[in-house]
Amino acid sequence: MLPRKGHACIGTAPLGWVLMASAILAVSSATDEPPQRSPVHQRIKASLDAVPAIDTHDHLPPRDQMRELVSTPRGRGVNLHSIWQYSYFPWIHNVALWPADGNFDAWWKLQQPNFANAKGTSAYRYLLPAFEDCMGSISMRSHPSRPASSTSRFSTTIRPTTGLKKSSPDGQTSN
Repeated sequence: MLPRKGHACIGTAPLGWVLMASAILAVSSATDEPPQRSPVHQRIKASLDAVPAIDTHDHLPPRDQMRELVSTPRGRGVNLHSIWQYSYFPWIHNVALWPADGNFDAWWKLQQPNFANAKGTSAYRYLLPAFEDCMGSISMRSHPSRPASSTSRFSTTIRPTTGLKKSSPDGQTSN
């Protein structure tokens, strides 16, 4: 087979790949010490080990700085709108604006179509187990009244001194 114009070939493999593989083999066989003991490895490892912590940011700010709080008939708190709005979900799908009157049913009527193609997203899949754990089996594409009734069965409020509380319809709370 003749080489195509602009390509130097040995058989069907480009000459560049053959030369690169040969160079890698030559360099790797030239050093007898394992990579973990090489000076380059030791410098990189020392540099990484000198970093005191990689991930030092907070995920839950103080209550007065929480942007997730919305006004509801029960007062300011975190609800389904807050969770979806401040998750990765809005990167791909819309989240309807929270109504000024704090009416969940009005918001859900606007939001439900936005879940039509959401089940394949990781944001939906990673939040769904938490919703199912708190509210029982739930589907965001279910009957429009179902999430609203689930929301009335379960609400999350963040209290300044006690943290997250889960409240049930009978008024009992638990952490």
